[in-house]
Amino acid sequence: FKIFKTMHKYDKALKCLITAYEINPLLKNQIFILNIWDFLYDLPTKELQKITESSTTKNEKGWAELAMLAKKSHINVSSWQEQYPDHTANYLINNNKQINKINNVAIILPISGPLKKAATAIENGILSAYFATDDKPILKIYDSHTERIEDIFDKIKNTSDIIIGPLTKENIALLSSLNNKIPTIALNAIPEIKENLYELDLRVEDEALQMANFAFLQGKRKAFIATSTNNKSTRIFNALKDQWLKLGGAIIATTQTDSLKEAINEIQNSLLIQESKDRFEDLKNNIHYTKINFTPRRRQDIDSIFLAIDDTQAKNIAPLFGYFYTGNIPQYATSSIYNKKTKHDLRKIIQPTQPWRKDNSIPNKFFAIGLDAYKLTSNINKLLVIPRAYILGQTGLFYLDSQQHLKRKLLFSSN
Repeated sequence: FKIFKTMHKYDKALKCLITAYEINPLLKNQIFILNIWDFLYDLPTKELQKITESSTTKNEKGWAELAMLAKKSHINVSSWQEQYPDHTANYLINNNKQINKINNVAIILPISGPLKKAATAIENGILSAYFATDDKPILKIYDSHTERIEDIFDKIKNTSDIIIGPLTKENIALLSSLNNKIPTIALNAIPEIKENLYELDLRVEDEALQMANFAFLQGKRKAFIATSTNNKSTRIFNALKDQWLKLGGAIIATTQTDSLKEAINEIQNSLLIQESKDRFEDLKNNIHYTKINFTPRRRQDIDSIFLAIDDTQAKNIAPLFGYFYTGNIPQYATSSIYNKKTKHDLRKIIQPTQPWRKDNSIPNKFFAIGLDAYKLTSNINKLLVIPRAYILGQTGLFYLDSQQHLKRKLLFSSN
C-alpha cells in the first residue's frame, strides 16, 4: 500500500487496502474501515475520478464514488446507498444526523450598537458568499441590538431551517435556553454546548493549544515564552503554558512586560547575555589583552520561542530575539500577531496559515468569518453524515469531533 501510494498509483493502493480488509479477519473493524476512508477522502477529486474509471470491481468504484460525493457542498447519500446497499462504506454513513434541505436562513447579528462594525463585516461576508452561489435560500436578518432574542426566536422558530449567529456569548446562551431545536452556527462560544449548536469561534486559547501541539510534534521541548500583561496575551499564555506542560515540555524562561525597554532587559537577562559579557570582561582583565574579537554567547538550553502577544507588541519584541543571537531558534505565534502593515517583518515566525490573508478581496477576519459561516450552512450535512469530513474555510479547516462539536484545525507555516 505505502509503495503504491508513494508512486501515486492510488487505484492499486486502494486495491491493497480492500484486499487486506477482505482476507484478514483481524482487520474487519471500524478502525480499518476509517483508514480506507481517510486515504480516499484526502485524495483530489481528479484522482478519485481516475479510480472510478479504472476500477475493476463494484466495491472499488463504490468507495471512490462516495469519496467524490463527499467533496460536494450539497450531498445526498441516498442514491449512493440505493446503488450500493451492501457496501462496506455504509457503515460510515450516519443518516440519522442529516438535517432538512436549507430553504430559509435566519441571521442574528447586532448590526447596530457598539458591535456594529464587526457585525456589519460579518454580514457583508455572508452576503458575498450568498450571491456567489447558485442555489440560494431565503435570508432574513435580525438586529439583536434592537430586538430581544426571545422576540426574534418567536419569529423564526417555525420557519427557519438554520441560524447564523448570535455574536455575543450572552445571546447564544439565551437562545440555547429557549429550547432551540434549529441547527445554529453560533459566532462565539459558551461553556455548555447543546445539541444542534455549532460554534464558529476563533478563540485564541484554541490557537495556543494547537501551537503547542505543533511545536511539540516538531520535536521541541524547551521553551522560552514572551508575553505581556493585556487580557488577550494572558489568555494565550495561560492556555499555551498548560498545554505545553501537559505534553511534557519544559518552560526554561518567560518574560512578561508591556514596555519595550523592560522587554529588552528581560530577554537579554533571560538569555544570560549579560553573564556572557561579564565572563568576557573577566577574561580581558586576567590576560591583560584588549584586542579580542568577541560575540556574546546566549544560553544553549532553549529550542523554541513562543510569542504570546498581539500584533502591536510583535513588531517590537520578535526582532529582539534575533538581535540577542537566537536567530536559529524557531519562533511560534498565534494569528494574534497578524497585521497587514507588518506581516512582512514577521514572515519568519511560524504561525497559523489562514487563506483569507492572501485574498485581497477579503478586508478583515470578520468578513472571513461571514464567508465561513455561510459556507458551513450549505455544508453542515456533509460534516454530520460523513465521518471525518472537513471543510476548508477562510479561517481554517472545520470538522466535527466525536461529540458533534464544531472544531477548527489550523495549519502552521512561516509566511
